[in-house]
Amino acid sequence: MKCTILHECPGRLRIHAAAPAMSLRQADILEAYLKKTSGVEGVKVYDRTGDAVIRYTGSREAVLCSLAVFSYEKSEELAPEHSSRELNREFEDKLVFTVLRRAGSKLFLPMSIRTFIAIFRSIKYIKAGLTSLLHGHLAVSVLDATAVTVSMIRGDFETASSVMFMLSLGEILEEWTHKKSCLLYTSDAADDK
Repeated sequence: MKCTILHECPGRLRIHAAAPAMSLRQADILEAYLKKTSGVEGVKVYDRTGDAVIRYTGSREAVLCSLAVFSYEKSEELAPEHSSRELNREFEDKLVFTVLRRAGSKLFLPMSIRTFIAIFRSIKYIKAGLTSLLHGHLAVSVLDATAVTVSMIRGDFETASSVMFMLSLGEILEEWTHKKSCLLYTSDAADDK
């Protein structure tokens, strides 16, 4: 692999891959390869910039030689089947899209359309709260439905929209946490075998 040394100090190298772009899969392959290289203590690969930071205890030349002979094709089997990098990027994109959608609607949509959207989105939360109450449970969904309903009854649709926006961010973060813990559990189980 062709690369440029961007910064160097004893026991640490920051390199930049000469490739035009680095995919998530390629970043996982490079990171796995460098972690298996003798003398390397730690590696962090930045797929967006195509950089890698390598901490090593062995000789500098050994690290550079291992980089010189590296090939994505030859090291394909080293990459993990399920990557936390891919999972993180997926949820980063979800969070960014949710925030941009909120900002876009506040900037470009008139209040009447935003009110209609708030009423439409509130159905999900009110239904979940009522379902919980009908089953005799006092759950968080009841509190969410109460906050949204009271705001809308008062005619404060901006507050109702803000509450639903924050709840949707919370749902995304909760889903990310759940998937991340499942990914860690399956990788630990695979390592134990």
